[in-house]
Amino acid sequence: MFSKIVEVKNFVKKNESDITLFLGVILISLISFAAGRLSAPGQEKQLTEVEYLKSSAFENITNSENIQGLEERTEGMYVASKNSSKYHLPDCPGADRISSYNKIWFISKEEAEGMGYEPASNCPGL
Repeated sequence: MFSKIVEVKNFVKKNESDITLFLGVILISLISFAAGRLSAPGQEKQLTEVEYLKSSAFENITNSENIQGLEERTEGMYVASKNSSKYHLPDCPGADRISSYNKIWFISKEEAEGMGYEPASNCPGL
């Protein structure tokens, strides 16, 4: 056992400069990290409030009293989806993508716009 202690002591004396350099790098790294953490501005957790708003256009669309009669129609001059704010001509590409379950029919542009719908930009003729 005594011989092991002597071996370690001789190893430390022989490699003293390398061991000192290694410990110095480790110590400087730890001090730098701690200084960086201490100098960082206070990062308190802040609660963020999220407020969900409905636009008047969507209130008109989702109001069941307003669309109750429109759901019963099966054709008209203009068609829209319950899930959208745009109306289309029946032969427009956008109208083809609306499922029959979600279709709402209008007789006139004025009726569609009165319900809060806007003309679809990809539909020529609107």
